[in-house]
Amino acid sequence: MECPRCKGACNKAGFVNNKQRHICKVCRYQFTKNKAQWGFPQKTKHLALYLYLNKMSIRSIAKTVGASAPAVLSWIREMGESLPETQEKRLLFQEVNEWFN
Repeated sequence: MECPRCKGACNKAGFVNNKQRHICKVCRYQFTKNKAQWGFPQKTKHLALYLYLNKMSIRSIAKTVGASAPAVLSWIREMGESLPETQEKRLLFQEVNEWFN
């Protein structure tokens, strides 16, 4: 095992939340090797956008994918900005802004 900061050798340093902790012998940095993943995968976010474009409500999408309604709304806005400029995109943002602003 090597330190993610200085690439030095490491020792075991106990457990936190049933995960092995390590401490670097050189820089004394403490870390957990396998950190938990936060957030939802891109596949889920794309599904939410697809459902929204097929006229499903934000709240229904949130229940379907297991996320909060504000999270789903932010995904739609975030992914909508990356879409090429089209009539559908303008209508999408106009609709979202009318509902929530």
